[in-house]
Amino acid sequence: MASTDLISNSGQSHQLSERRIVLIGGRELTGMSSNRSATGNTILGKNVFDTSKRTTQSVMRQEEVHNRLLTVVDTPGWWWHYPRENTPVLDQLEIKRSVFLCPPAPHAFLLVIHIGARFLPIFQKSLEEHLQLFHERLLDHTIVLFSTHFPCSPQALQDFMEGWSAMKWLLQRCGNRSHVLDVSNRRDGSQVQVLLEKIEAMFAKNGCGKKAPAHLNLVMVGAQWSGKSSAGNTVLGKDVFPVAHGRTTVHCEAKHGTAAGRHLTVVDSPGWFYNNSLGDTCALDKQEIEHSMYLCPPGPHAVLLAVGLASAFNAPCQRAVEEHMGLFREEVWDHTVVLFTRGDMLGEKTVEERIESEEGLRWLVGKCGNRYHVLDNTDRANETQVVELLEKVEEMWVENGDSQYAIDLGRAALIEAKKHVQERGAKKNRLKVQRQERVLRELFRGEEHSLTNMRVVLVGRGDSGKSMAGNGLLHGEYFQTSLMKKFTKKDREAMVQHLMPLKEKVWKHSMVLFTWGDWLGDRSIEEHIEGEGEALQWLVEKCGNRYQVARKSTLTEEWTNREEQLIGRMLKALAAEPGEPSQPPVRKIASLDGAFTPSMSGDAPSEVESFSGIDGAACDKVKEWLTQRVGGSSDLTSGICSIISASASSVEKFDRMSLVDEETLEKSKNVAARVSISRVEPRERRNSC
Repeated sequence: MASTDLISNSGQSHQLSERRIVLIGGRELTGMSSNRSATGNTILGKNVFDTSKRTTQSVMRQEEVHNRLLTVVDTPGWWWHYPRENTPVLDQLEIKRSVFLCPPAPHAFLLVIHIGARFLPIFQKSLEEHLQLFHERLLDHTIVLFSTHFPCSPQALQDFMEGWSAMKWLLQRCGNRSHVLDVSNRRDGSQVQVLLEKIEAMFAKNGCGKKAPAHLNLVMVGAQWSGKSSAGNTVLGKDVFPVAHGRTTVHCEAKHGTAAGRHLTVVDSPGWFYNNSLGDTCALDKQEIEHSMYLCPPGPHAVLLAVGLASAFNAPCQRAVEEHMGLFREEVWDHTVVLFTRGDMLGEKTVEERIESEEGLRWLVGKCGNRYHVLDNTDRANETQVVELLEKVEEMWVENGDSQYAIDLGRAALIEAKKHVQERGAKKNRLKVQRQERVLRELFRGEEHSLTNMRVVLVGRGDSGKSMAGNGLLHGEYFQTSLMKKFTKKDREAMVQHLMPLKEKVWKHSMVLFTWGDWLGDRSIEEHIEGEGEALQWLVEKCGNRYQVARKSTLTEEWTNREEQLIGRMLKALAAEPGEPSQPPVRKIASLDGAFTPSMSGDAPSEVESFSGIDGAACDKVKEWLTQRVGGSSDLTSGICSIISASASSVEKFDRMSLVDEETLEKSKNVAARVSISRVEPRERRNSC
């Protein structure tokens, strides 16, 4: 049965001062209503609901009644004679919305039926279909309320209840809980008092009066950039998980704290790439995600599945969530709450409207028993959002029979043992490669040769990051880029087949270039190789244990530093020429990334800071020339260490661009002919890598 609400179980005892009630029910074709609005007015003791017209929207009202704060929500009714498909969609949405007007959730539902109405078998079918709008266990928290405009004798009530088979079925499903309310007699306060006592008795019988656990274990899972770590910080009320642009969570980690009078253990886990299938997630990430469950024994009270509201939850995202949640046992869904992050992105819309607008979100919320919560990580001062989240976790815990997601201690021990084996293997391989490097360095001592022209062929499967690596080597956007994939056994077979025409000796000239190195975080590449298994280990060994990790920052850092030096030298030479117009001193010049050019010599001022006479436009032109001419010219070479050299023909091309104006151009041509961009010596080049 589909559903969209939670039943509140957050009570600490039977003496709660607040009760939240939702009125539901239908109406007959004869025009006879169920008196839901009049029932709400009688319970609250005031005319707060409009009884003169049909209720088209769910409405919430609050009053203090019998020393309790009562929240009552009135809802649109459906036709008892018709199936759910005949109920307007807007009415269905309003009925579903009712439970969110009394957060965190209702304590009780009152199914209002007018005494004297016929309760035909077709009514039962209509009721069953409309109950699908709610939580599947709604009737466990429902009292059948018979409304009347005149006193009703016990015998008349008995005859009415026994006169219809559908009514017998309904009462049985509701645990034979019923109450009669004379909506024409508000002076009789006892009938409301008795109703509240019945609600509290039902509340206690359902186990809702049990004391909540003093310590809650929460595990955060979700895609990368879904706001998991930020949500963990928000729940704990302090910055304990690192949050930065890019991937920050590589290993699962447990942190502790208190919130809303509860002791908490929150476990953060690595995220998967938002639309990658499980097969495209590296083995170590999958292992760490699974291992997160074992960091809070005897198991988590709740798994918080983070889903960002900043982007659509499309079919690939749905597949990614379903497959990665498959790392756990199927019953994990019974302990999962969808945690919508970036709540600020909703604007004026409600989260219910967002859920209804996307098929994937409807599937996900339904899969989690319609348990969800919105968190705005930018509003850490709003403690209410955390309190309500923890209440929902406790409610789920009670509904699950006071149980947590039980961990398999045997599986936990197996994962721990596997991690130790992987760590030892990675260390062994690292030492092996280091020894190989030392031997080769000694073998060819004094025979180093620099390459003035380097030819590199990038091969690999689609989406492996070849184009991104090529752009990094050439320092420009020459190839179209896409996202990375994981190396698998199937990839190994395909690679052998594609390289077969190049003969076996091709492996002697090959090295493995690992792209998206930033994804490693603080994990070593050797750990990644060891964790991925036989296919990747075979490839590395086939290439003579030659491999390199390409991180976005390291691919561009050396180029940026070298570029800044060239800009400084070029502009200094231009500034020294006679006849230049006088300009105020320039203290800082912006670099390509928008930051100011840093000093290249510690506390000493840089070359760029010391010259005067050239304005910012000239500097921008020089940078543009370097990007378009030096970075992309076939006369120049650039490698992973950002080694740059220039020929006379490259300098001559400088006259095709205007740095400042025609007069400056004529002078700069003469200067540029004398400018020498020296090549870095081999030893300096090795140090810069």
